[in-house]
Amino acid sequence: MILFGVIFNNIVGAIWGSASLALGGMILWSYIFPTFYAWFIGNVVLCLVLLPANLHIMTPRIRHHELFVSGYWR
Repeated sequence: MILFGVIFNNIVGAIWGSASLALGGMILWSYIFPTFYAWFIGNVVLCLVLLPANLHIMTPRIRHHELFVSGYWR
């Protein structure tokens, strides 16, 4: 799960994002690798640290909300 949900997904996103910035002229092509690295590390930190904590805090609130639907995808 961590391999595809965090690592692979964020590698693709960092490549896409940094290449888009270079193609759009926002950064120079010489800055594509530092941009990729910063983008990738930032997303990995977000996915491994902040999102699980946020899900842990918000899931009980969402489950008790009137719009919550249980067993929809079964």
